[in-house]
Amino acid sequence: MASIRRARANDAPALASVHVRSWQQSYAHILPADFLGALSVERRQTFWEDVLSDTDSRQVALVVEQADASVVGFALAGPARETQEFDAELYAIYLLADYQRRGYGFELVREVAKTFSERNLQSMMLWVFRENFPARAFYESLGGVISGEQLTEIGGKLYPEVAYGWSNLISLISPPRG
Repeated sequence: MASIRRARANDAPALASVHVRSWQQSYAHILPADFLGALSVERRQTFWEDVLSDTDSRQVALVVEQADASVVGFALAGPARETQEFDAELYAIYLLADYQRRGYGFELVREVAKTFSERNLQSMMLWVFRENFPARAFYESLGGVISGEQLTEIGGKLYPEVAYGWSNLISLISPPRG
């Protein structure tokens, strides 16, 4: 059994490990193997230490924690970075492969939406690799609507991304489940 809670400063090492491992698992069919193999847990840990030590941050970081206290997934979200169309943005959501398709992704998105709704934000968006069909199916199952496209540079190569948006966070807090 897992639970979702706010990330704490001492979660940085676990978040870094999940971040790197989930990229390696989720993007093996999209990004080059040498790029994925060179990802650094240490650099990711520095990133997470910075995120989690920012006490003035308007970001929200959540973790999926197993009963044994191991972190197996996370979400990071905050104000929309590059759009006026949406109030908030889900910057990252990752689960280790063994914990996908168990409802944790839905719960992470739901908790992010609840947090933003409590802050009087109305809408949210995210970016996903165009070729990441499992993630795209997940966002579409939550009612996400394609709202844009862009190219992002990773490892010196451009990759197409698709934006999904929700104009009403209430639909994510209490979506119809089939």
